[in-house]
Amino acid sequence: MKGPFFSAFVMENKSGASTVDIGILLAIIFSNYKITNY
Repeated sequence: MKGPFFSAFVMENKSGASTVDIGILLAIIFSNYKITNY
């Protein structure tokens, strides 16, 4: 999980996303991860 999770975070950071955008991105990734794991 750390690989895609971290790379997505870095990509969002490089594109100059605000803290809110990153928070939403993390929430979406976390939701997808839990759903896929379930």
